[in-house]
Amino acid sequence: MNLKLDRLLLATLVGILALAMVNLQSATQHRPSAFDAQVTWLGVATVALLLAIYIPSKIVDRLSPLVWVAVVILLVMVLVMGTKVNGAKRWLSFGSLRIQPSEFAKLGVIFLLAHTMSRSRRGDEPWSISELLGPLNPSRPLALLALLILGGERLGQGYFPVAILALVWFVMSASEIVRHGWRGRFVAPLDLILVPMVLINIEPDLGTSLVVLVCGLGVFWGAGIQMPPKRALAAVSPLPFLGGWFSWNYLLLDYQKARILGVLNPEADAQRTGYHTIQSINAIANGGIFGRGLGAGAQAQTARLPEHHTDFIFAVLAEEWGLMGSMLALFLLFILVLLIIDGARHTPDRFLELSGYGIATLIVFQIVVNVGMVTGIMPVVGMTLPFFSKGGSSLVSLCFAVGLMIQARSTRASGVAGRSYT
Repeated sequence: MNLKLDRLLLATLVGILALAMVNLQSATQHRPSAFDAQVTWLGVATVALLLAIYIPSKIVDRLSPLVWVAVVILLVMVLVMGTKVNGAKRWLSFGSLRIQPSEFAKLGVIFLLAHTMSRSRRGDEPWSISELLGPLNPSRPLALLALLILGGERLGQGYFPVAILALVWFVMSASEIVRHGWRGRFVAPLDLILVPMVLINIEPDLGTSLVVLVCGLGVFWGAGIQMPPKRALAAVSPLPFLGGWFSWNYLLLDYQKARILGVLNPEADAQRTGYHTIQSINAIANGGIFGRGLGAGAQAQTARLPEHHTDFIFAVLAEEWGLMGSMLALFLLFILVLLIIDGARHTPDRFLELSGYGIATLIVFQIVVNVGMVTGIMPVVGMTLPFFSKGGSSLVSLCFAVGLMIQARSTRASGVAGRSYT
């Protein structure tokens, strides 16, 4: 592939990674092995970046169904034989190597949706809500019944209403298949999101499952959605409130409820649910305008700030680099997202276009939730800060994603014309 390499997006990524590695090295002074592992993963991520830049996007496009299937298999393996850390199974261990399949699920969902939706429409014809959701799709009630059998005891009194709903739903969808045939009725675009999302939530990992959902919605947004009539919107408007009530009473675990309530008053349980938030806010306050300096963070360099090299890495940045350093990091991430969206809007490749919207949504959502979590305005949900938090699987997948968008922008700069919809 003869590309005129887009240097702006590449330089922005390099700047982010340099800042992130310096900050992580400071956060892991008392755990040098953690930083050494991230350096190794950075080398793997660099290879992934170069592959994404120079491998033709049509190859990634064609392989996306296999990638999605592989990710689902890995997620099932996590539930069966995964490594449990802090009460959750989220990793697969192969000797000293440990990977987190849920990080790859984000891209797996984005790529398969982009693959599917770029072939189902020619031009920019929008999708209707019914096409995306497939309300009489039988695969969803079957999955719901399977979940009830495997772990329905969590629902308590809500078990039987959900079981009846699933049975009625399945009967209605099966009757539609009998009347109109199965083609196009067994798997809807939303199912490509729900399968990995549910598997991740079982681990349990509510934060990452929400990221997978939002990634899919980002691709939907890029593909174009035809809004339903106002009467239809009014008819379904109570559903989010009913869903929220049901989730709070029957789906959320006790510690998840405590984290949500802890946002309102973290001091009420300062030694348990509010501890992370209080220590994180203290670290940010300590940083002031210009920070305390590398390695000089009172919270970051002690055990008072939990998970300071992963979920709360932004608190380390704020304490040691101050407001100015924090704003620099967010500014670079903001520029990165803008360049990705610009590349998606102008690429001649429909698959890269839809993938770009999903990738941008992924990065923005994780930034917003992580910074909100660290500053105490959102619940603690275990959300990492893209590129900054320690994590090899996340770093490799993100660098591959950005590499694809560098290819998209480079394709435009090289004067390649003609958008492909087939």
